[in-house]
Amino acid sequence: MLERDAELAYLGSRLRDAREGRGGIVAVEGPAGIGKSLLLAAAGRVACEHGLGLLKARGGEIEEGMAFGAARQLLEPAFFSMRPAERRRLLAGPATIGARALGLQAGEAPGDEFAAWHGLYWLCANFAGRKPLLMTVDDLQWVDGPSLSWLHYLGRRVPDLGLLVVVSVREGHPRVSEPAVANADFH
Repeated sequence: MLERDAELAYLGSRLRDAREGRGGIVAVEGPAGIGKSLLLAAAGRVACEHGLGLLKARGGEIEEGMAFGAARQLLEPAFFSMRPAERRRLLAGPATIGARALGLQAGEAPGDEFAAWHGLYWLCANFAGRKPLLMTVDDLQWVDGPSLSWLHYLGRRVPDLGLLVVVSVREGHPRVSEPAVANADFH
């Protein structure tokens, strides 16, 4: 990647922090075509080279109306790649509620969004407790509302986890000024 040394060095230091249990959240913002997706992919390669797990999602105009679509992209592949005994350990405590919100666990989905956010937070916390993680979300401007709300909830709690969340957002996109995206507290 040309002329991205500073950004890659910064992400590398944040990945080291996550590996040591000091999570964080980083937003990569810029116009279309500037290389935000490439930067997220490079961060994913570095994370894997240093022993971190990788969960990734990408917002899309078609999926924008699917509740928890981005959360499903992030968590389903890792969940279903586990053995049943590992899944049971992952679903300890409130994480079961998060799994039900995504349809990963049998049972009734939570009745309110806060319960879903909290359960999904614990699902991520349990994932990160097994192995430090990088979570990337490309094209945040197209992520569905419930996933955005959950990411906001997670973002306020991620410093206590071995989890780095890196999102990309298109500068100047009309949805960026909507409260759900603009108030997402991504730094």
